Amino acid sequence: MPTVVSALAEGADRIVAKLVLKRNGSSLVCVLPVAEKNVSTYRADFTSDKSREDFDELRGQARRQLEPPPDLVPAEASQEQRDAGYLWAGQEVARNSDVIIAIWDGEQGRGVGGTADLIRWLRDRDTDKRPEAAPEEPVLEETAPLRIIVHVGGSRKPYADLDDAAPYDMAAAAARSRLREDLAGLNTFNHKTYKPAADWQRRADRAMDDLAPADYRQWPRLNRILEQIAPPLARADQAAIASQRAFVWSSYALFGFTALATILAALQAIVLTGTWELTLGELALIIATVVIVAAERRWKNNNKHWFAYRYLAERLRTAYYLLAVGRFPNTDFDVGGTTEQPTQNDWVRRAFTAVMSQGDAGQMDVQEDPETLNELIRKYWVGGQLKYFERTSKKMMRKHHIVRGILYGVLGATIIAALLHSLRIWSFHSGNTETLIMFAICLPAVAGALSNIRSLRDFSRHAFRYTRMAAVMRWYLEKFGEESSIEDLGLLAEKAGSLLTAETRGWLVEVSGHGLEIHG
Repeated sequence: MPTVVSALAEGADRIVAKLVLKRNGSSLVCVLPVAEKNVSTYRADFTSDKSREDFDELRGQARRQLEPPPDLVPAEASQEQRDAGYLWAGQEVARNSDVIIAIWDGEQGRGVGGTADLIRWLRDRDTDKRPEAAPEEPVLEETAPLRIIVHVGGSRKPYADLDDAAPYDMAAAAARSRLREDLAGLNTFNHKTYKPAADWQRRADRAMDDLAPADYRQWPRLNRILEQIAPPLARADQAAIASQRAFVWSSYALFGFTALATILAALQAIVLTGTWELTLGELALIIATVVIVAAERRWKNNNKHWFAYRYLAERLRTAYYLLAVGRFPNTDFDVGGTTEQPTQNDWVRRAFTAVMSQGDAGQMDVQEDPETLNELIRKYWVGGQLKYFERTSKKMMRKHHIVRGILYGVLGATIIAALLHSLRIWSFHSGNTETLIMFAICLPAVAGALSNIRSLRDFSRHAFRYTRMAAVMRWYLEKFGEESSIEDLGLLAEKAGSLLTAETRGWLVEVSGHGLEIHG
């Protein structure tokens, strides 16, 4: 959700802050031009007691306060130092913002650090950042924030535009480039890594059928939203599946290679004592396990690709149904990352925003009757999610029982081999005894590989999680059947969407925490 950064001065600062704080989950960062202990001197600049009460009320809602360095604005500050504090506060707002909304009449401010000074400073920063030949791909972090200037005053009605006239267009160009590249990067990544581009249309058509079958294509608005959402959804889903498959098979190979290396060592030591070449195979398998772990840490198929693409796909899926009932999805959300790279998945939010900004499907009034929309949501969203959770829960439990059954079989075989060996039925150097020793060494290695797979995949716990979500979706299915108005349908859809988004992110965060490691 959005965070507003403001000095809470009289006028536009407070207007924007109040509007943003009306949104659920939003927050305020207050930038003071003086030290907090000297805030009374700032309050004294306001024109009335009512103004000071408004300031105190808004400041009380701030989750964080920023104040200038003590040597810049000391307790007994001169007018020059006070002006420096105001200038610092305006620049600090800009330094902590991605977008600046400036409500400006085009005139010079009443004091230092006003709107005019801030816009001039930001434009100068753009000019300083611009080399003789502007870079083709400006980076947002290296430019001033994107500026939206709301022009007021004069004979014309207020209007807003981007402050992107050359040579002050670096911030706007960077923002446009970033959004465009994040969305295009989804296509490029798919094209280079997974399937040929010729296959995309077939996948997009399948995604459209999953979201809404042909019966709903007769509604122009629903069809336009479908054409907006389905292609990036199909590509994100394809990338998520491929990344998941790469991670799963890498984990199977890792644990399988470690078990096989133990088996080769046992063969060379017990059965084929003169075959030293087997040690080369053991060495190759051990090196392969190190390479697999290193490759996974480099490419991060688990928490960078699988996590990010699956989250994007599910956000897009939910967005279609929210748009269908006239609700615009929230484009400000936390995707998460790692302790080393906390912002590595921020491109997901920007790509989602770019998809939402295409076309005008999200701004059109609802034209379909509530019964049609109710049927669409119940059958193809909530009903589809219900079937998915039920099907996946059964599949997870089936895999859990298979792995557990094999583990019990391996344990039983190990016990039998140890029992036969202890009875000394055959001589120590006989082939049968060597076979029993091989079993005693190799079977625990196989069991260790299976245990690692079971621990990594955690089939049973995920099965219970999916079962719980299936029960929740069944409840929502009944609730949607009771709604008859567009307004109630939209409110319930928002609740269901928030729940599914939270569940998806929670599950993916849990999964992303299980990386590949070499166990002793």
